Amino acid sequence: FAPFADTLTLPVASSSETATNGLDAEQKNISFHSDISPIFSRHCYGCHQGAKQLGSYAMTEFQGLLAGGESGQPAIVPGKPDESYLVELITPIDGHAEMPNEPFPHLSDVEINLIKNWISAGALNDSPSNVQSYSSETPPPYVSSPSIPSVDT
Repeated sequence: FAPFADTLTLPVASSSETATNGLDAEQKNISFHSDISPIFSRHCYGCHQGAKQLGSYAMTEFQGLLAGGESGQPAIVPGKPDESYLVELITPIDGHAEMPNEPFPHLSDVEINLIKNWISAGALNDSPSNVQSYSSETPPPYVSSPSIPSVDT
């Protein structure tokens, strides 16, 4: 029985796995539906959706997600994370990111890099066509009763 603690094996992309624009196979396989939308759902949709559009920015519709809000700048420029205003807002500078606003925690480095890599790969929407979109007219259903805290007087 030989210990393997001293050995670490990492996969290495071959030249045939390297995509155009310098994207490796892992970057090409980032899914908006499976990887990116859940990040936005956890961190962004509470303030940027059909019924509540802070900054006039609704992220729950894909075209609105790309377009941006009241800044007038495109939030996402496919293939160009450095020109995407969303990336600027979510990237911390000196430990502080513009979005999400306080008191909410900013995105992790892993989440930010995943979003950047998805944008670099073309910011494609691979969501199935039968995915429900929500608005003030079609809000998401509650799975259980909403939590109502009691107030002791």
